[in-house]
Parts: sequence; C-alpha cells; structure tokens
Amino acid sequence: MIENLRIWSISGVPAGQFGLEQVVEIGPMSGKSNVIYWLEKRGIEANDDRVNRIYDRAKASVGGAGRRRNHAAGLSREAKARERGKG
Repeated sequence: MIENLRIWSISGVPAGQFGLEQVVEIGPMSGKSNVIYWLEKRGIEANDDRVNRIYDRAKASVGGAGRRRNHAAGLSREAKARERGKG
C-alpha cells in the first residue's frame, strides 16, 4: 500500500497500473539515486566510483542532443567493458 502511494506521489499515473514500469533516464537533472537505479536495473554493479563517474558526466551534459548521444555512448562503453570483465 505504501509503495503504491509513493508511486502515485512521484508520477501522475503509476506505470504498474498499465503493465508498464517507470522509465529512469540519466541527465543533468538526475540525482545519484537515479544513476544507482539505472545501473542496477541493467545488472551493472553500482559501486561508488562508477556512480560518481556517471553522475559527474551527466551533470556536465547540459547541452543539446549531440552531448546526450555522447553521454549515452559513454554509458554503452561502460556496459560493454563490464561484459568483458573490465568494468
């Protein structure tokens, strides 16, 4: 019950009521909790160094779509490195 109340207070329409789930993206307005959730949702360990690097990069990405693409590419490289055991 409290979880449902929390979801209602955060988003106008709870995605779970429609068989969907909340989408969390990382950008300049994100907090570290968003970064941690984003990583964990993808099965990536959310250690302090990784969270801080992504958080700092997100805060620096205040420009247009080109910067967002570069940011996403950086996150993709992070995931690929993790898959290779280098993350």
